[in-house]
Amino acid sequence: MRKLFEDDKKRNNIIFGFLWAILTIGLFLTWYAHWCKTYNTSLLAISYKYGFTSRALIGTIYQTLGSFFGVDIWTYGAAKNFYLVCTAIFYGIFAVTMVLALRRTAGNEKKISQYLILLLTIFTVPTFACEFNFGRVDIFMLASSILAIILLLIEKAEWLVIPLTAFGVMFHQGYVLMFYNIVLVILFVKIIDSDKNKKKKYIVIMVLSILVCSVLFVWFQIVYRGGAHAYFDEILENAKLLGRNGKAHTDLIRAEILGVDLTEEEKIYRHCNVEEIIAWTVLMCPYIFIVCRTFIRLIIKQKKFWQKMKYLALGIGSLTLLPDYLFKVDFARWTYAVVCYYLLVFILMIALRDKDFIEEVHRDVSTVRGKVFTPFLFAYPLLFVPFNDIVIVELVDRVCIIIRHIT
Repeated sequence: MRKLFEDDKKRNNIIFGFLWAILTIGLFLTWYAHWCKTYNTSLLAISYKYGFTSRALIGTIYQTLGSFFGVDIWTYGAAKNFYLVCTAIFYGIFAVTMVLALRRTAGNEKKISQYLILLLTIFTVPTFACEFNFGRVDIFMLASSILAIILLLIEKAEWLVIPLTAFGVMFHQGYVLMFYNIVLVILFVKIIDSDKNKKKKYIVIMVLSILVCSVLFVWFQIVYRGGAHAYFDEILENAKLLGRNGKAHTDLIRAEILGVDLTEEEKIYRHCNVEEIIAWTVLMCPYIFIVCRTFIRLIIKQKKFWQKMKYLALGIGSLTLLPDYLFKVDFARWTYAVVCYYLLVFILMIALRDKDFIEEVHRDVSTVRGKVFTPFLFAYPLLFVPFNDIVIVELVDRVCIIIRHIT
């Protein structure tokens, strides 16, 4: 009987893996645009040879690899192929993390985690394959956090969390607001739930990581911003070599090299941003309701103060993105980061076998299992991909256009 159960379990895992691979490949082929925007190609022209400036880590890696292999990197084709390889590596890191989480998930919760993984795949693969985000710095930032999560899951070489999160800030200082939150909350969970010796280790890792990331953030955002202005013309010319049809993203180079503040120029998008985030919230309210209810129940249920703080931190961790929503205009990027955060929290807390969290998830599942609308909950997110940049998703944008015409 036990052998039959194990065989059945192995068969189910193989079937899930096969379907997951088909879904991933299908989503990529559907949304891959076969070209790269000038914003992303221009980023490769900025490197640390112009000083320790923000967003220069990708360009430094790109130019170093070009020198090492002795190939001509100053072409659009080379830039596009570099990002294609990086995207494939990112999908691989993403897949490894999900597999590790599944392996640490108990049998009863495995189907729930599989659904959540498929849901995260639906949001992630098209977003980083589409024309807006193919080669976007976000995949490098998210990869930094995911690699840190792998180490925390397997509990090996966990000190590497410190340099990995530092790399996230070096890719883009916006990492601190976008994807750093998931690493911090998992570290906080580890601190609360671990024994005394491990608790000390995780406190030190968390404190050192925060200190390093804070120093880097201040350096890139305030101290050295615009510090490479003497190289503006050279960087612009190199960016044109990398860009499609010989074009460069001048605003990016002005902002990073000259330190020009583009906030005023971006104000024209604010009205659109407000409309779209309201529409998105209304359209996604079934999922928002489930998430909010889960964390409210968890917090109320706890009798110990630090357990309440643990679930509160998990519940409000996405608020690190609030400054982005208030002062920046790339609402699609912020919204993807929020969605990614909560799906990762659910997947990881199940993998960490948090008893109270799993009980609440089972309670949520029991309320929707067997209902007429249950299949719809899986199919519905397909309408909301891919995330763009300023426009959150095409469906939301069109809903807003229709409302404008009616009113």
